Amino acid sequence: MQLGQGNVPSNKLRATANASENPQVPLGVCVVSGWHGVAPRARVNRNTAKMAIGLLPHMILSSLCLSTNILYHELLDGTLLRLPQKKDLGLHQSLSDVAPDLVPYAEQGLLALKEIQRHLDMETNAWEIVSDEDGIVVRDFYHPEYKKFIYLTEAKIEASPQRLMEEYFLNWQGVASWNPGVSVFERVKLVSNNTHVVHQVAGEQGSSFISKRDFVSVYSWFLIKDTYYYVFTAADWPSLPPTAEHVRGRFYPSAFVFAPWKGSTDATSFRYVANVDLKITSWLDPILRHLFPPSMVEYVQALRKHVESFT
Repeated sequence: MQLGQGNVPSNKLRATANASENPQVPLGVCVVSGWHGVAPRARVNRNTAKMAIGLLPHMILSSLCLSTNILYHELLDGTLLRLPQKKDLGLHQSLSDVAPDLVPYAEQGLLALKEIQRHLDMETNAWEIVSDEDGIVVRDFYHPEYKKFIYLTEAKIEASPQRLMEEYFLNWQGVASWNPGVSVFERVKLVSNNTHVVHQVAGEQGSSFISKRDFVSVYSWFLIKDTYYYVFTAADWPSLPPTAEHVRGRFYPSAFVFAPWKGSTDATSFRYVANVDLKITSWLDPILRHLFPPSMVEYVQALRKHVESFT
């Protein structure tokens, strides 16, 4: 069921069509902790590797939060309307309505968007295909600045770009229900119409030798022509310093990108750029490098299964 038609989910969020009509509504940005990183390529038996690190890849995948400039307003009646249809939404939004101490978080979203666009503008042959199964292609390239591999996952999802953006950003409370890698996903602060800060805790790792990871990140969504960008990057929040209970991971600029599938209005060309630092010991890097591609496949499969509930 499309949001805004008939009965709608009771998630206490409402998209608005124009910021000028609802000046109190903040721009869509979400903050979630992140992580990144993989070591040089190494061949490791997949079953052995999984036994060694338990459900580590699920932890990686599940800590992905989404966001782009969506105009919305929290309500008590559970009404949820459509996302706005304006082109290039969010790119020229004023920061004048953002509290001065929160402006840096909104600015982080724009900076992350620019970096993601640079990654996606690279020549196709710059990305090496490391996995191709079930219509899900995973590519990577070694980034000299981060000294890590960055991953790009591509797939077809049977839902419109707008519907996916609504699900990721407006229904953020439901992330843990379909993503097994997330045990806690909570909004820390609504920054603006398109930005918020999120604290996220990864799911159980399946090994007593692997500590739980948590993340604090800023998420922002942007609509550019017919494509939604839900970008996220690590952020610091004063009341959420690292604790002994969790290892604090970190996302460098990452994103979910939703574009129409070959002109279709009912399917999406899904791309996921993942640049994450899990803060693991260096000897586990080769194992993580081997397991990241199948974990991306599992993430997309979980998303596809969740999308089946839309209709």
